[in-house]
Amino acid sequence: MRNQPIIRKYDAIEGCYGERYEVNSKNTELFDLFKLICVWTTNSKDCEDGSRDVTFELLIGDRLEDNPIIMRKIKAWGGIII
Repeated sequence: MRNQPIIRKYDAIEGCYGERYEVNSKNTELFDLFKLICVWTTNSKDCEDGSRDVTFELLIGDRLEDNPIIMRKIKAWGGIII
């Protein structure tokens, strides 16, 4: 079984934050996708393997699940949203 990249989802807080997703930089396709679709990062931390976990944020009111093309790309690259 291959090591699937996990994307951690943090729910939006009405009026404060959009949906946030923590993505590891090891999977460059997923990492670059989130750099393109999100408006900014809110946090990052170094991992033991030299990669970084970065939290990306969508605009308030935007939902990743509302875009089937992006969801297909995440699935095609093996990403799992938890």
